[in-house]
Order: sequence, then C-alpha cells, then structure tokens
Amino acid sequence: METSCGGLLYKNTSFWASNNNETNNGTLTPPSFFYEAVSCPGNCSQKGICEKGECICQVGYEGPSCSIESDKPPDAFFIPKEGLCDVNTRPCERTPVIGQNFLESESLTCSLQAAQIDNNGVHPLTDKTTIAATFENFARVVCPLPRSRVRRSAAAGHRTTAEATLVSISNDGVRFSPPVLLITYDAVCQDCNVTGFCVLRNDSCEIDGACYASGETQIGNSCKQCDPSVNVSTWSDRGG
Repeated sequence: METSCGGLLYKNTSFWASNNNETNNGTLTPPSFFYEAVSCPGNCSQKGICEKGECICQVGYEGPSCSIESDKPPDAFFIPKEGLCDVNTRPCERTPVIGQNFLESESLTCSLQAAQIDNNGVHPLTDKTTIAATFENFARVVCPLPRSRVRRSAAAGHRTTAEATLVSISNDGVRFSPPVLLITYDAVCQDCNVTGFCVLRNDSCEIDGACYASGETQIGNSCKQCDPSVNVSTWSDRGG
C-alpha cells in the first residue's frame, strides 16, 4: 500500500511545488510530505533510520535496506549456463556470478583458484588470485578471468583438457563466499557436464596431445586427416 501510494504521489505532478531557490531555479519538485509519506526499502530492515526515502544504516549493516551484515560475506549461488564456458562460442574472458548481498564498493573482489576434478571431487591446485569485481546489482557481479589455456589454435589443434576454476566473491576483500565452479572447455573435443566431468567426444581425434575434429587435416599435409572411424590417435589417409 505504501509503495503504491508513493508511486501515485510521485507521478501526479499536481501535488508538486515550484522551488524558487538559486539551485533549482523554479523547477517543480515533490513536496516535503512526499518524503514523509514514502517509506524506505523494507523499512530499513529495522536496522536503520529512513530519511527522505533512503536508509541510514546502523553500524554493522549495509545495503539499500540495511539488510546486509557488514561482517558476513555475500552468497554466491551459481555461474550461468551451468558453470560451463565453451571457448568456441565466447572468449571466456569474464564470467557473471549470481548470488545475493553483493555491495557496490571499491573492495568488491573476485577470488580465482585453479582446481582439478576427478572421481573424488574438486581439488584446489594453486594459490588464490584476487581481482576487482564489477558490480551489476545486489544479485549479480562479473569477474574478469585470466587468459585460458583452453583456446583454439589452427597450428596446434584443440586442447584436450578442460580448466576448472573456483570463483568466490567478497564485499570487503577479506571475507569470501563459498566458491562456485567454472569449467572452461573446447566443445570441439569435449563433452562436459555441470559437475565438471569431461570426456573426449566420439567424433574427434587425440593426436600428439592435441584434439582435432573429424575431417580436420594435418597442418602442412592435406593428405592426412582426423578420421575417428579409422583411428582416434593418429592421422589417417584422406580418401579421394
């Protein structure tokens, strides 16, 4: 009800008044009772004071409705598209992270950690790398990614191994959310699922540590090609 009334007051300029001070130069502005009639988001979660439609939060609380506890990390829920990034469809140079309680601050940070996946789960491999995150809204941020080794190369074929990265978010650069999993892979060579488990595609060849799609020819020798029906680990003679 309060939100509805506030919207009507704001849109109906017949309630507005002419402001003749030097700054506004006679322009129409909402009357003072507009700010008194319109409540703040969530009534400031009972953790702040509402002043002219904006919350002034108590110490220890942040956000537009004072609903975020300053000493707690945000929540990271998932990475879109099941956490899979195919280098054949996009560069995989950045990734959105979906969660809640993200704050627009200079300390908004992404933590990136390489990992290995096997039948026993996900295993972190290296030290964490931190980098500034881009705030989009309180439920979505974007993290830049280091250049992936999983990339297409006409001279060296395609990578046969995917890369797993654990991504965490922090509002203050100190307290980080539990990580979510990002898999960067080459769909020419691999089929991957949401768990990060990847297998070599049946219509590709793995030759000298690189992957080639069926029909791709050997660099410098067009008489040889990848033919999985003949051999998946060596070049086959090209027919015709």
